[in-house]
Amino acid sequence: MPLTKSPKSNNSSPSGMNTSKNLVRKSSITTTTAALYAASKSTTKGPNYSNSKSSVNPPPPPPSTPTSPTKLKANFTSCSLHTFTGEPEDAWLNASPYKANDQRVLIIYTGGTMGMAKSVDGSLKPEPGYLTERIRNMAEFQSKKMPHCRINEYDVLIDSAEMGYDDMARIARDIEKEYFNYDGFVVIMGTDTMAYAATALSFMLENLAKTVVFTGSQIPFAEVFNDARRNLIASILFAGNMEFSEVCLCFNNTLLRGNRSVKVNSFGLAAFESPNFPPLATLGVNTMFRKDIALPPPRAPFRAAMELAREIFVVALTPSFHYETLECVVKHSVGLKGIVIQFFGTGNGPSAPSCGLVRALSSASSRGIIIVAVSQCLKGSVFLNMYETSRQFERLGVVSGGDMTKEAASVKLSYLLGKEEYEKKLEEGEEDENENNDIERRRERVRRGMMEDLRGELSDAVLYKTGFTV
Repeated sequence: MPLTKSPKSNNSSPSGMNTSKNLVRKSSITTTTAALYAASKSTTKGPNYSNSKSSVNPPPPPPSTPTSPTKLKANFTSCSLHTFTGEPEDAWLNASPYKANDQRVLIIYTGGTMGMAKSVDGSLKPEPGYLTERIRNMAEFQSKKMPHCRINEYDVLIDSAEMGYDDMARIARDIEKEYFNYDGFVVIMGTDTMAYAATALSFMLENLAKTVVFTGSQIPFAEVFNDARRNLIASILFAGNMEFSEVCLCFNNTLLRGNRSVKVNSFGLAAFESPNFPPLATLGVNTMFRKDIALPPPRAPFRAAMELAREIFVVALTPSFHYETLECVVKHSVGLKGIVIQFFGTGNGPSAPSCGLVRALSSASSRGIIIVAVSQCLKGSVFLNMYETSRQFERLGVVSGGDMTKEAASVKLSYLLGKEEYEKKLEEGEEDENENNDIERRRERVRRGMMEDLRGELSDAVLYKTGFTV
């Protein structure tokens, strides 16, 4: 599987395709000055969603040797990661000695099928240390073309079905700690919530100037035939190559934008798709890159935002839906801040004034709960003014989620609400003549933020009206 890269292209057309020439390349680590690093640690007041759509790179000083975490007992380190027993923490996986200009990739192993083994009863379960040992013994790391890698394995491996926002924040924090020591990052996890995690990290890692690749497998490394090896090798090469300044998801033969990805197959090897956005790269005899659709590098200092609101409710409409249940949730849920509703088609649903859905949405809107509409269709977008049935929802204050996936809409809403809550805490103690106005102002910022493309998660509605197709 030769992996290659494309030269820089001036083609900005959505249909432009670049055939790459050499994926593996030499490049110095992207770092920043001490002043810029200090700035990234500081907190600024006021709303700042750190839109990645900018065009200037931070100034890079000469690369420095990565610092290893403080050693503690029993495989633990100060950053809640551990290295496989019997190996020094600062050891590279590669056979060739490290040189100053070599690409550097940190592999963070959180759990998932890739490192599982069969138990006595035949079920798959995490096997601590197993995957780390297998990766260390991979023949690919004998090649000088491989980026220099270190691997850190979580002390308690997480089944992706158990992964929550706290776990995603931990991954973001670990990347933040090592951000200036590596060119790219690979996160290995289970597939069930990988689209959510990749989406969450795309928002949490603000002003990201490096490639973060999420990957996993449908078949564990322990099996003779598996998809684990290829997914892992491709992810490492993509992360080290630094072609994309964003969070990606690599699976089967495609590299997808993380916040555009959805899991579509629980058994097939092509488990993920990007319904409303083309792949960033497609593997083949020649790897096809789409640099024309890549996010531009940021111009502001990198920071990790850990604040994600949990008070979000996601629901899908069905014919004859019991809307009284939704009304009950709205009226009796303590602290509910947002609802993401999967409407029919372009944002349609029962809209008669006497309908329980209208009553529920009206009640939610009067309580300041933000309502976001996404489509149940995998492809296409929401247009709340296309049909009369959906205009009623727009009048009730429902926000169009455009062509965002339900994963992107729910996580983005959590991110924006979390940011506003964080800013509010920073401003505690300051005089506020009208607190109600301040609350409504914050809600309005979240509503506007949901309709703004922050990390490439949302297409311009004009594209759909002019016959745009993926």
